Amino acid sequence: MMDVFSSDSQMISISKCLNWAKWVELREPENGYIFTDEYLASNWDDIDVHPENLPKGKAQKGMRKVTSPVLLLKSHTPKMAFVLATEMSPVYFCSSFNRIKEDGYTMLFGLMPNVWPEYFFYMSKYNSWCNISHHIDEAAKYDLCTGFREVGHCHFDGNEEWVIDAETVFLNGIRPGDLIPLLSVQRQQIDDAKMMEKAILDRMLEKERKFQQKEWLNETHIRNSKHRLSNEIMPARMAVERLERFLVNSSEGIKLSSIIGQATQQTVGDLLNNLKTSIQNIEMEINNLTKSETIGEQLETLEVEHFIREYCENLASKFGRHFRVGVDCRDKGLKIKISRKPLMELLDNVFTNAVRHGFTDDTREDYKILIIISKTDEGFCKIDIANNGNPISERGRSEYFVRGSFAGKTGHTGIGGARVFEICEEFNGKAIEPYSIEDFPVVISVEFPIVSL
Repeated sequence: MMDVFSSDSQMISISKCLNWAKWVELREPENGYIFTDEYLASNWDDIDVHPENLPKGKAQKGMRKVTSPVLLLKSHTPKMAFVLATEMSPVYFCSSFNRIKEDGYTMLFGLMPNVWPEYFFYMSKYNSWCNISHHIDEAAKYDLCTGFREVGHCHFDGNEEWVIDAETVFLNGIRPGDLIPLLSVQRQQIDDAKMMEKAILDRMLEKERKFQQKEWLNETHIRNSKHRLSNEIMPARMAVERLERFLVNSSEGIKLSSIIGQATQQTVGDLLNNLKTSIQNIEMEINNLTKSETIGEQLETLEVEHFIREYCENLASKFGRHFRVGVDCRDKGLKIKISRKPLMELLDNVFTNAVRHGFTDDTREDYKILIIISKTDEGFCKIDIANNGNPISERGRSEYFVRGSFAGKTGHTGIGGARVFEICEEFNGKAIEPYSIEDFPVVISVEFPIVSL
């Protein structure tokens, strides 16, 4: 990241930003807050370390007791923390002479008011102070300065004795070119860095979201296609079984015009045409397994009554089971905006559930489905699909739209109901918990916003 100001006159030396921190070397063990390396800053939010967040323990002899805020730097890696120690809440650190192989020494400094603590975290990420340590190590090789290898060594000049610590080596090793900008520029660079990181993170999260969405869509698409295949296979299987029974019971030859069902007046030809249609639909679904869920599904403004009456033509013969279908349109001309295929899929699922779970008594000939189309006070087109088959249990009512929850004697899971709910959600509609009305134990209701033209 480029500095806003390039002139050295706008910069200050690091040596004028740091001073020697005050600490007391323990001569006896004490109990208190112990700083450990796991509390080194890893992001902008955990730069400041409060003593109360540190673990309590026994500080051993030789450790440093600090009672004022200090900047902690590692000498050979870009790691830092700003520890807010106080007289009331002192913090204990390892000895200045204790070196960790990778990180080097734990150095403690007081901060001058001309630098933000955050700026050292900024430097750790974009302009590390580790070049200072590198320079010191290189210069020490040629005996040009006192290096980190001298840390812990005792010296005596004839008047006093002292021990070299890491902080002294670091501060003495700061060169004239080791500069940082003024406070205002520091703040700008910090804010720019945060903004840049947020933008990068947002892009990464968006990519991850899109990836997960794609994976979810792929999974959902395959699952829904499998369910649609199941819906097409069931009437095909029923048609084959019906044809098989007719052939077994027929003592005479059969023709396409032969009546296979007295109640429906369905002919062998009708049955074979239904089989062809089911096979074509199955082939189409198999082809669609490799396509996106939404390919070819354009939004249309559909006249609901017309669409449903068209859908209901020859519907009973599709399932090979006798039941009557009626349409009661109480409000004419209602239009909704939806894709044709999902709406047909919604109806398929409701009708399939009715036949599969409700119309299970082969001796009954009074099964019927009534579709009621009406307008709600909220401006929705309500489609009630009622059947007079087996009632749904209380649990079945509450879990009708929950994937995998609805299962009865048929042994089928409730993916159909769940798919109905998903389609309603996709097109800003509503799926209403099943209920009963007179003569119809099961009513499935969906609502979609009415389009005003």
